[in-house]
Amino acid sequence: MDRELREACRDAARASRFEVEVKEFWYFAPTAFDKDCVAAVKRAAEAQGFPAMDIISGAGHDAVVHGARRAHGDGLRALCRRHQP
Repeated sequence: MDRELREACRDAARASRFEVEVKEFWYFAPTAFDKDCVAAVKRAAEAQGFPAMDIISGAGHDAVVHGARRAHGDGLRALCRRHQP
């Protein structure tokens, strides 16, 4: 995603003859969630007729960053229609 953003900014800058600089100022490494918890949540969602997909979370939310260090987690996200991929 980072590479695609930088390429899009570079292309837009060329097309508009402006200079663009992209600086990373905030980064959280992706959080690894417990595979068994993820699988259980995915099975439960699919059993109810809901789609499930794997995502990478590096959002830095307290529940992700601090919670995953203390307990098993699944990274459950419920997306509204507007935010469906």
